[in-house]
Amino acid sequence: SVEIPEILVVNLDRSPQRWTSCTPQFEEAGIQVTRFSATDGKAMQAVEVRECCTASANWLCTRGMIGCFLSHRRIWQHVVQEHLPSAVVFEDDVRICPDFSEKLQGLLAELPSDWDACLLGAFACMNADVEPWYMKFYSFMTGGGRPSPGRTRRVSPGVFVPHR
Repeated sequence: SVEIPEILVVNLDRSPQRWTSCTPQFEEAGIQVTRFSATDGKAMQAVEVRECCTASANWLCTRGMIGCFLSHRRIWQHVVQEHLPSAVVFEDDVRICPDFSEKLQGLLAELPSDWDACLLGAFACMNADVEPWYMKFYSFMTGGGRPSPGRTRRVSPGVFVPHR
């Protein structure tokens, strides 16, 4: 079996209730996770946003979107600094599917050796039993309603999307 990498869950310090609400599903599945303190884009000063964002991002993105991006970028930095071979990243509103550990092991086993990212939450990789209708609709509109041809597919160099 393939070893499950470190699993990080992004959570804002000002939202402890979201951390509390997401952890039972991991405990129930026997999955060890680590909380990763999110960058709070809404708490950033205008000068901080200008320093870390392009002009178009500053204009088009909300502070929450900017904070989310910066949180994920900090996770990439953590993976590099800690010399981790890989990591799984969730946000605190995740709903894992039944048999997640087994499905993740299968997915990791089929990825090529040169993979960089695999988008677990993209394109119908959600737990349809608990997601609200608008998330199901979003998944359908972004390709989730159509089964992928075969197994995990490459969507760009080094980036993969798992099969349904």
